[in-house]
Amino acid sequence: MCIGCGRKQAKSELFRFVRDNEGHVRPDIQQKLGGRGAYLCFNEKCLETAVRRNKFSRAFRRKADDSEAAKAFQCKNTYPQID
Repeated sequence: MCIGCGRKQAKSELFRFVRDNEGHVRPDIQQKLGGRGAYLCFNEKCLETAVRRNKFSRAFRRKADDSEAAKAFQCKNTYPQID
């Protein structure tokens, strides 16, 4: 489910993020990193909503620095599509 808009979709249709030990939100391109994941649609409005409404911290149940998420999302077209 997308944390921005709340729509349910297959994981392969969502962009996964994880929180590292320092609290930074990082992309999980291959969807294999450990820990709790937060998923977003491939839609910039969903990212804006997630950041504005503090959805990353809620999804990770801890304070999360989402500034890296915005950078990664801007480069999403350079990542291979995961099936």
